Amino acid sequence: MNVGAGIILISGSFILSLILTKGVIGLSKKLSLYDYPGRHKRHQAPTPNLGGVGVFLSFWITIIAYYIFNHEAFSDIGKSFYYIFAGAVIIFIIGLIDDIRPLSAWTKLLVEILAGIIL
Repeated sequence: MNVGAGIILISGSFILSLILTKGVIGLSKKLSLYDYPGRHKRHQAPTPNLGGVGVFLSFWITIIAYYIFNHEAFSDIGKSFYYIFAGAVIIFIIGLIDDIRPLSAWTKLLVEILAGIIL
């Protein structure tokens, strides 16, 4: 990949991330999905959940777009790409569930170990 294409890809990913994150945070507010201050929280006011959805989607949309325009992009990792994607989706889903309905640390740990095994 040349430098110009890399700059366009990174800039596009950044802009997409801003747009998607802003949209998802708006949706969180509309659905009243907030993370409230508590014992282990750093924020002082209720904070909309789900902002990570925008970041996750922009990352994978960028990866897929890069692959569409450069079919040789991931040839060095071969089928491992699918395992990387599967592990990322598992971690994403457990985080999403935890944002909506808090899970125990043990549950999250077990699912993250499963994702690590897949990777």
